Amino acid sequence: MKLSIVQFYALSLAWGILLVFASTSLRVLEKSPRSLTLEKENSSSEDPKFVQTEVKKFEYLMQKDIKLALEELAETYPQLVTFENSQERYGLPTAGRSTDCPFDDDVVGCKNYFITIEDKMSLDDRSAIPDVFLSGAVHGNERIGPTTVVETAKLLLEAAACEALPRPEGHISEQEKSNEVELAKECRQSLSARGIFPWIRRWLARLASTRRIVVIPSANAVGYFRKKREEERIDPNRDFAFDQINWSKCMQTIAARTINELFRDHIFQHSLTYHAGMVAIAYEWGAPSRNNPKGIPSPDDAAQIELGLGLSNYAGSFHPSKEGYKYPHDSMNDLVYPVHGGMEDWAYGGSWDTDLVKPCNPTTFGGYPESKTIYDNSTLRAFNFLIETSDNKNPLPTVLGTDEDLFGATAGEGNGHISRNVRLAMMMVDTVEPYISVLGAGEVLMPDDIIPLSSRSKKSCKSTHRVSVPNNLSSIEIIWTIGGAFTIDETKVAHGRWEDLPTLDCSTQTSSLDELLSGAIHSNPQSGKSRWSENPSPSQTNIWLSDKVGSEIPYGPIFTETINLENYSLGDTIAVIPYAVVDQDWSKQPENYTPKVPPQSHVVNARTNPDWRYENVGKVVQGRTHWISIPLTLEIVDGIDTPMVQNIRLDGSSDNDSSNDDASDPFEDPATLNDDHTENSGSTKTFLSAVISIPIILAFLSYLIHKRRQRRKTRHMFEMTPVQELDEIEPYSDEDRFEGKGISA
Repeated sequence: MKLSIVQFYALSLAWGILLVFASTSLRVLEKSPRSLTLEKENSSSEDPKFVQTEVKKFEYLMQKDIKLALEELAETYPQLVTFENSQERYGLPTAGRSTDCPFDDDVVGCKNYFITIEDKMSLDDRSAIPDVFLSGAVHGNERIGPTTVVETAKLLLEAAACEALPRPEGHISEQEKSNEVELAKECRQSLSARGIFPWIRRWLARLASTRRIVVIPSANAVGYFRKKREEERIDPNRDFAFDQINWSKCMQTIAARTINELFRDHIFQHSLTYHAGMVAIAYEWGAPSRNNPKGIPSPDDAAQIELGLGLSNYAGSFHPSKEGYKYPHDSMNDLVYPVHGGMEDWAYGGSWDTDLVKPCNPTTFGGYPESKTIYDNSTLRAFNFLIETSDNKNPLPTVLGTDEDLFGATAGEGNGHISRNVRLAMMMVDTVEPYISVLGAGEVLMPDDIIPLSSRSKKSCKSTHRVSVPNNLSSIEIIWTIGGAFTIDETKVAHGRWEDLPTLDCSTQTSSLDELLSGAIHSNPQSGKSRWSENPSPSQTNIWLSDKVGSEIPYGPIFTETINLENYSLGDTIAVIPYAVVDQDWSKQPENYTPKVPPQSHVVNARTNPDWRYENVGKVVQGRTHWISIPLTLEIVDGIDTPMVQNIRLDGSSDNDSSNDDASDPFEDPATLNDDHTENSGSTKTFLSAVISIPIILAFLSYLIHKRRQRRKTRHMFEMTPVQELDEIEPYSDEDRFEGKGISA
């Protein structure tokens, strides 16, 4: 049978309509939050210069996935990551049987994997870098934590590795620099497309480069593999050397011993331990012997309350409300319940609350040396926050969230169980230590502050953090912000010639500010509240800065001070050093608390008590009240009309270089491309769709004609085979999912 011309055009029209419908449907699907990657409409953003165009949906990681992910991070970022397991590092046995963790094929049972994130090239002496501990799962059936800490590690490392490019001159050849500029362009555009805009990238890179972060996704490795709470029928979170009833019944599990070894090897100041079975952010006390009267505070209660509130606010809530209500926050004894042998109180009080600490004498796995639970006075003084992530220990994948607006001032549209706990972890990493960052000088936005994988020793910042200033300029505005803290009690700017500040360098904090800056001029004091506070100070209005970094200045309180340059001469190099005193209220104590001692945590004393100094295995916590920034260098020169960045790493170019608005920006954010590019791209896609559609239509018509003729010849009926719809298979057992609230921490 031959088709008439009318039939031909009718079929063509029908097929064209079908293609249009399919194309529209595909666009709708691409914008669905259920898809792995989606495109966001520019019209949804208040500032079209910074638009996230790609969104990732978070998915659970299995034990094998965790091993592979950590291995890949170590292989990809060898100068930032060390990948280890407690069997090879500490000589511990494995828990489990031959059927457990078959991917660990050189042992029987499951290895306990962890990574350490540390910038191995930044400082010659890294002893004073603050230690942070992130634990994903002490209970194997509580599933949110492991994926959370792995995703946190990935983001930190991606940002740091990208921010490190290109390496400073003097370290690489011209060809290497050219290659690294291209790599920097690619990774910065990729991160921006995912919502990691320049200021967020620099923040994450700072955290990765200025902290030592130990990440153990599944300390209870065999429990996580089996999706069971216990390790061989023993609860690891009742297995620590604190407030025990029977001292032969602690350190029985490999999970507890692994954590014990890691704490003995560091001086952790901040720690997070993820659980599930309820929703809570909880802190000390949580031991029965420290619960009389019920809920009596610890000596560090003021800081714990403020941190708990800040973590809850930043983590945020999400829909459905029954899943994502905002975290309540209080002490464990008040909000959760008291337990003997809990990891949280052990990590906080094990070095100083000696009435509740004795050596353990377990018999499991051939025993464990008693000396391993005899602690010095420095090891166990961490804030170890318990995060009860969800009423459901194994929430459905649909409520894990995405990375949409992941690091906004408030939780974004993609907030879910993983999303908000990544936010929470980043805040805990941030607040372990205060820092000050210079954002701009005059109307020049500073491109670099912390450069990962580059030396910050001695006077390196004189070349990497430098602005040339016209000789005829009488004054210049300095802009800075303060992070890692809640209350800025006082902040000032000091400035003076480098030669008049002989002990000043680019990395050393000081316990004696007067000695360090004795030759400097100091501004009047200012104060405020940081981005983490319940009532943060508003950022000061600054049109050019807001224009460069978006309508919402992302840093928190922006401080400005105009410094007088009239006393400086042509050729002078001036060190500009903002500094601050923060969180002095943390040293205050409530009327009733136990035991009756001053604050005992490292993190409180490190910012309030200059006499505080503790050392362990080559690591140091030194108290101070003043925190100084990396110095900014101003050089008085001839031949320019406005201040200019003189950055030897990027040759004056950065993500948003204000020194030359007409210059081509090698790190242009893909979200800032002009409308012509977008329109051309759309036109190209339309043309390609038309070109592709014509042969498809013709092929389809030929197919119809062929089948029609075949049916006339054979007169046979087609056998239609129904396609069974595939159900999504949930990888976790119903037993684990519906255990309910019962036992959590």
